[in-house]
Amino acid sequence: QFIMWSHSSVIFVVVIAATASAEVLNDGDCPKEYPKGMRPLYKCCKMEMKTERNITDEQKAAFRLCSRYAQAESGLADAGYDCMAECLFIKLGLMGEDKTLNKENILEEVRTQLHEDLVEPARKALETCMEKKYKTECPSGIDGAMQCFTVQIMLNCPAQNWTDGEECKETRTFMEKCGETLNFYH
Repeated sequence: QFIMWSHSSVIFVVVIAATASAEVLNDGDCPKEYPKGMRPLYKCCKMEMKTERNITDEQKAAFRLCSRYAQAESGLADAGYDCMAECLFIKLGLMGEDKTLNKENILEEVRTQLHEDLVEPARKALETCMEKKYKTECPSGIDGAMQCFTVQIMLNCPAQNWTDGEECKETRTFMEKCGETLNFYH
């Protein structure tokens, strides 16, 4: 699913990052899959990208290269990456070769790509996600950080971007409890 995202949305994928450090998540009794019939969080929070955003040739090339690695059975591992997200973040300068995320570069990408209403929620999401340690498929924790960032930015959705209604209230309640334990990026 992650690999199939279009070139135009690669930057959105790239900006949804944070770093892993202290607190270990406990998924308790949360399901691993999103409940069937529940309204998706992204349909409750309108995530606007800047209309004038521009995907650079470097970003397109990084996406193509990492996609090519991911399509081969051991392509990512042979190239020194544990997962597609790690490949993208390193190639785009959002993560160092030592697999430490570059907070300043990520925040700059957020400011460049997201509509101004979402910059502050994104900054808060980044701060929240930096304090967590992730037990995820990718040893660097980047997939868990992306999950955390996506959920947190939407849970802190600006009022003008939020869709009211019972379905979205139910979704918010569920995501506050279980959002970071679901497998969105596998």
